[in-house]
Amino acid sequence: MASLLPQGMSWRSRRLWHPLGYAATALWMAFVLSVTHADTSHPLFGYLFLVPLAGWIAGVAFAWLIGRIWPAERGSGNERGERR
Repeated sequence: MASLLPQGMSWRSRRLWHPLGYAATALWMAFVLSVTHADTSHPLFGYLFLVPLAGWIAGVAFAWLIGRIWPAERGSGNERGERR
């Protein structure tokens, strides 16, 4: 099966997931601002920072759990020599 990832990039790489998290955060903020018309008294505006924060925390917990369930082979997905 052909990979959709660039050559040499692992699906475990932070270089893949961080930009996706930043994009999702920006889209959520743009959505809230467009729906509320930047009205801070709107009930949805209270979730402007709460939802992205919860998403990042859930993402870190999910990554930790996946790392425990399916440990990476030595040398794979660790382009910068980070500790695991």
